[in-house]
Amino acid sequence: MGPARRRIAIGVAVAAVVALVAVWLVSASGDDAPTSEETTAPAPRVRPTQSINTSEAPCPKELPRDEMGEGFETFDPAREAPSLPAPEDAWICGYSSLDPDRDVEDIADAAWKHVGEVQHVRAADLPKLRDAFKELRPTERDRVCTLDLGPRWLIVYRHGRVRAGVVIDDYGCRDARLIDEARLVDPRGEADPRTVEGTLDGGRAILAALAVGRGAG
Repeated sequence: MGPARRRIAIGVAVAAVVALVAVWLVSASGDDAPTSEETTAPAPRVRPTQSINTSEAPCPKELPRDEMGEGFETFDPAREAPSLPAPEDAWICGYSSLDPDRDVEDIADAAWKHVGEVQHVRAADLPKLRDAFKELRPTERDRVCTLDLGPRWLIVYRHGRVRAGVVIDDYGCRDARLIDEARLVDPRGEADPRTVEGTLDGGRAILAALAVGRGAG
């Protein structure tokens, strides 16, 4: 595919997701019910919970990127399943890769920027999140994923004084990737030895536990 056709294809995908994210922002803010036109596409939803100021939650304005194609943004399966601690507190942050003012050759080059409000996970839902963490495992190499586009969700959790995160694609195979405490502050920080690099299966279970995403009921 030539550069011109690639840009056209990306433009069509971006336009579709712009509409999707717009519907999500309306539903998350608690406004009136969407119109019939807005209900034609599945909208990412966040169950109403206690909203907190972004400055009070460890949610970066932009997800970290690895220019070398390793670490967080790798598309290779993780070598082993992680063993995450039981979360004592958690937050939900939504991210979009859409930037209508930026002309990119590949959607992977787009930055993932924070959108919407930060949602505080209710204490009653923390055990569900803990159980969902246990389902994280390395992805299989021979698998088929849908070729679509959507938002990403960052689930930031706290255990003791340590904060870390799980990023989940709300599209395709719902891959999950881990972000350590250093990367939440500085993408160039050294990785926590407990952080597993690579793609993980189990993202659907986490989204379902928190009733987050396009498949939320």
